[in-house]
Amino acid sequence: MSNPSISNGAFLNTDEAAAMLGVHPKTLQRLARSGRITAYRVGKLWRFQARDLCADVAVRVVPLDRLYDHVAPMSI
Repeated sequence: MSNPSISNGAFLNTDEAAAMLGVHPKTLQRLARSGRITAYRVGKLWRFQARDLCADVAVRVVPLDRLYDHVAPMSI
């Protein structure tokens, strides 16, 4: 079952978006200010769309299966 807030484009506040991503709200605001996360500034408040956050994370997160490709295997 899909989340209706993702499909209808509802906006999330900083606390909701941070909880969705599992980061601190200040970290999310810092990412928004730097342009690494798609966000909308409404006065002093940040607003986020869940579908944008999902797309941003999918593009920017390193796949775990390739994270340690450069590390040589160790024998014990």
